[in-house]
Formats: sequence, structure tokens, C-alpha cells
Amino acid sequence: MAGRGWSPSARPGEGYAEWGVPPLAWRDPGYPSERDGDPVVTPHAAAMALLHAPEEATSCLARLEALGCYGPGGFVDCLGLSSRRTAGRYLVLDQAMVMASLAHVLTGGALRRAFASPEVEGALRPVIEALGWPDPSARLPGRVA
Repeated sequence: MAGRGWSPSARPGEGYAEWGVPPLAWRDPGYPSERDGDPVVTPHAAAMALLHAPEEATSCLARLEALGCYGPGGFVDCLGLSSRRTAGRYLVLDQAMVMASLAHVLTGGALRRAFASPEVEGALRPVIEALGWPDPSARLPGRVA
């Protein structure tokens, strides 16, 4: 079950896990934000913030690149901030989220306009409700009525 305040990604070194921001993570007590005392970040999460905080997200992506998170396959899946150990893998999912975020910003929200339609919302709302996910309607700008 998905939630807000977290994002799955590889673990530095091996495996895959959900990582979160404890105050925002949905489940109690939430998802960890570190592994063995090493805070873990995933570049795609910074890219997803481009629409809402472009300067901060751009700065974060530049810092992640300087730490070795960017290479021939795009951004690696994750980085341990203390250890500087990466997942060593490039995932299509990550690159898709980065590219979608860039496309959304560079086109002034074309992805939201294309997919946030009454038809799409009508088809997805029953699925979201059946899963018991929180209703984001009150929090998200541009909600389709």
C-alpha cells in the first residue's frame, strides 16, 4: 500500500526498500529515512519537487550529481549521504520520473492537464478508495472537480 512522504528505491549496496520522511510517512511509525545510520536519498524525489520548489530542487540535483549520483545511465537510484555509497544501478522508473518532472516544468504543467481530467479521476477514484489511500483532494492544487 502506498502512502505520502515516502518513495521506494534501492538500498545502497543491495536490496530494495521504502524510504520515508518520518513526520510525513503514512504508516505508523513510518518508513525509515536511513540505513544503519546512513541517511538515504533518491534523486528522482528531488526531480519530482521541480514544479513546486524549482531552485531548491535544482540545487539538490546539482549536489547529488557532484556526489557521484549521475552517470551514463542518468541518475543512480539512491545514495547514502554519509557513506557516499550508491545503489550502483540505473532504473528506468527513476529516469522516467526525472524526465516526466522536467517535461511537466518545461511545458507549464502539460502532464497534469493531460492526466488530471474528470474521466481519469472518475476511473481512478474507486481504485484509490478501495485501497484505503488518503484522499489528496484538499492538499493538491489544480484538483479536477
